[in-house]
Amino acid sequence: MACKFCPKIKGSDLLFVLVAGIAFYGVYTYQMRQVEKETETQRAQAFKKLQEACVLQHNKEACQKVFPGKGP
Repeated sequence: MACKFCPKIKGSDLLFVLVAGIAFYGVYTYQMRQVEKETETQRAQAFKKLQEACVLQHNKEACQKVFPGKGP
C-alpha cells in the first residue's frame, strides 16, 4: 500500500509552509513586543503619578503604594 497523498506534496509547497510559518512567528513576536512596550509605559506613567501624589500632595495612600515597606 503506497501513500497516494505523499507524491502530491512538492518541494515548493514545503518551502511555502516554512516561509509562512517564519512570517507568522515574526509578526507575532513584533506584536508582543509592542504590547509589552505599551504596558511598560503605562506602568511607568502610573508610578510617576503616584510619586507626584506622594511628594507634592502628601497623599499617605500614594506613599504607601510607592514605598510599601515604610509605614507610619
